[in-house]
Amino acid sequence: MAAVRCLNVYSSRESLPPGVPHVALLFPLWGLTGNESTPNVYAPYLSNGTEYFRMTSPDEADVFVLPFDWRYTTRFFASSQTAEAAKRAALVFASRAADFGKPLVAFFVSDSDDEVPLPNSVIFRTSTSRDLRQNEFGMPVFFEDVLQSNAGIAALRLKKRFPTVGFCGFAGYRLVPNVPLRGQIRSFARWVRKGFPQLTLRERAIVALRRHPFIETDFILRETSKGRGELPPHVRQTFQRNIQSTDYTLCVRGHGNWSVRFYETLAWGRIPLFVDTSCVLPYDFEINYRDVSLWVTSEEIDSIADRLVDFHGALDADQFAHLQRACRSLWEQRLTPDGFFSNFWRHFQF
Repeated sequence: MAAVRCLNVYSSRESLPPGVPHVALLFPLWGLTGNESTPNVYAPYLSNGTEYFRMTSPDEADVFVLPFDWRYTTRFFASSQTAEAAKRAALVFASRAADFGKPLVAFFVSDSDDEVPLPNSVIFRTSTSRDLRQNEFGMPVFFEDVLQSNAGIAALRLKKRFPTVGFCGFAGYRLVPNVPLRGQIRSFARWVRKGFPQLTLRERAIVALRRHPFIETDFILRETSKGRGELPPHVRQTFQRNIQSTDYTLCVRGHGNWSVRFYETLAWGRIPLFVDTSCVLPYDFEINYRDVSLWVTSEEIDSIADRLVDFHGALDADQFAHLQRACRSLWEQRLTPDGFFSNFWRHFQF
């Protein structure tokens, strides 16, 4: 097992606005929040987390940790009253970190790439771009192990002549068959107001992959996205089956500059067909994600199908199996709560 450094952290329950939960980093120190619906996700981290973090006084701390996610300062996730209270609490806490000369760690799980205006802060967020700010790092989203019932062992797909690529999710009505007339009218009215949009990267990739004669596609396209809500169980099962039953999964940004699908593909031990839009991925300062994915830049989107055929054709059966295992291993070691937080110290050089 790789060496783990324990960080001394300081946080304060008094800085939590009423009704706002504390961040996952603090779960081993403060316990799970009352509204955490998937405690199994954090079980290994709850057991091991005190080896990674130790709560100390402000003067002994390596870092201050803002106890709540920055998203609760926004009207999208909180009422106006709660958002204002959270923003005030964050600024006071940041001021205290500055008084002690300590860096401030904050989390922002959101589609937003807006700046977090906290001085001397290190921001861990799901959505941002490499060319925006230097104090920001990528973080994954956490979910239950899809292979938990199988002891974490992914069933390997055998190498076939032609690659199969899947996608299940929002695509807009232009590519979705049998969209109800009401949905078409709603989209057309929106376009009249805002202008007719160009095809998105997601749509362009889907079109190119569908047209290629040497690619088998399994695309389940939906007219709407889930937004803030959770997927219904049957929709969730369809989404997971789509990843499990294909060699590659198309992973391209949605509203935010990130892809939950990317992390779930790795968890299944499947190979992401990843469209890079200047995304910031967890630990990308030391992990080469091109080693576990077919990496296509946004400028290469119209040649994505040829890239996939060439990539797949260059792999022999053993390499194809090894790549699937490497995807799963990366998720386990760096993208689960225990994997992510056990390596958290790597972001800081003291």
